[in-house]
Amino acid sequence: MSTLDLSALEPNAKAADGRPVERCLRIVYHSDLRRVGDELRLDPRSTTTIGRASPDFTSLYGAVASPLNDPFVSREHVVLRLLPAGAVEVSPSAGIRMPVSAIVRASGQASPMRPLVTGERLQVGDRFALGDRVVLEVGTRLADPAERTLDAELGLVGRSEAMAALRASIRAVSTFDDPVLVMGETGTGKELIARALHDLSGARGKFVGINTAGLDEGTATSELFGHVRGAFTGAQADRAGAFELARRGTLFLDEIGDMSPDLQKRLLRVLELRRYARMGTHEDRPLDTRIIAATHRPFATTIASGAFRRDLFERLRALTIEPPPLRERRGDIPLLFAHALLAVANGRPELAWLVAPPDLARAAPIPLDWWLGLESRPFRGNVRELKNLATAVAAANLTSGPFRPPSVWSDDASDELPSSATPRKPVSALPDDAAVDAALREHAGRVQDAASALGCSRFQLYRWLNTQEKSPEDYR
Repeated sequence: MSTLDLSALEPNAKAADGRPVERCLRIVYHSDLRRVGDELRLDPRSTTTIGRASPDFTSLYGAVASPLNDPFVSREHVVLRLLPAGAVEVSPSAGIRMPVSAIVRASGQASPMRPLVTGERLQVGDRFALGDRVVLEVGTRLADPAERTLDAELGLVGRSEAMAALRASIRAVSTFDDPVLVMGETGTGKELIARALHDLSGARGKFVGINTAGLDEGTATSELFGHVRGAFTGAQADRAGAFELARRGTLFLDEIGDMSPDLQKRLLRVLELRRYARMGTHEDRPLDTRIIAATHRPFATTIASGAFRRDLFERLRALTIEPPPLRERRGDIPLLFAHALLAVANGRPELAWLVAPPDLARAAPIPLDWWLGLESRPFRGNVRELKNLATAVAAANLTSGPFRPPSVWSDDASDELPSSATPRKPVSALPDDAAVDAALREHAGRVQDAASALGCSRFQLYRWLNTQEKSPEDYR
């Protein structure tokens, strides 16, 4: 699927799935975390003046609209003009109360804040700060409000190009009834994707999830296919299995790469015949269930080792979705962290000072430098690790100010954590370093494209990047 070059947007640009997009301004940092992610459309026909009391930024669903409301932001703080080539010209107004600083992110890595020059042109992804109170980012969004709401209802948080492409893939795949294979690292939201596919499919049945790696070998067949009374010792009544419970719905088989060989054989037979039977009976039942399988394991390795059947993989692979790891969408981290911290604080009044302070005239609860520093963390555990960090921050700040970073999450703590990824093929199997570096540069850091050009897996490239202490953003 082609991706959108956000650095050269024209006024009538379209997203990866063909839907029209428009330029917007997005809140990345605010004392009230409920405002992070709020957006403002940039009108190509006129300039936009940003101030304390106007204009209104709308929430994700467009149901709430309000200005910045920060008392230290001037009534007319900065003026923006959308240029024909897609850049945004930014000029501080006269007599402002706080300086305006540019944070250019064209390479994917945030540059140090520096005074913004009048008339400076920022590209999509660049940011500017109003003192240490508010940070705004030049972004894009779907032009149709109804489409934005539909995307939001998928429950997949993020405004990056990678997430836009993922949502487009989910919408396309949801129109088929075939099995789906979701392949991604631990913590990338594979179950969320499965639930989004189920919701979009309009299936009348239930969503049923089973972690196949956690199935006990002795009861796994019963868990999946059910049993009749007397099928085995202790089977005192008929029982429906996961396939039956998910009839006319969706069965999500998580961690299928760890499924036992016997269950792999049984699952392959069910997919081939489109029928299954409860244990203890030969009465076949028709398979009327959408199968979604997920794994964090690289199938090239598990198939080569004989741990996974190639014929089962071929049955599952026709429709494949690969959620991007967090390191490939670092721009989403502020929104994800705000979302996670608000979820932890929900219903806990003692945390209100941290996420939604009643007195905005005081210093922001979470310091700006700590907030922006989130994007430089490795987050090898992806969104799951980010949510754990949000919980740790909440636990360290149950009493009001000053902000206390959790001691266990020091600045370099993530570097000491073991990688959540499964061991990959040796890096020595790759071409020499110069060839790998050249491929990543040629493909602007798009790991999947570079891997295809080199004839290796994207996991090998990520391993190589880790050994070189680099990231895909270094090539963009």
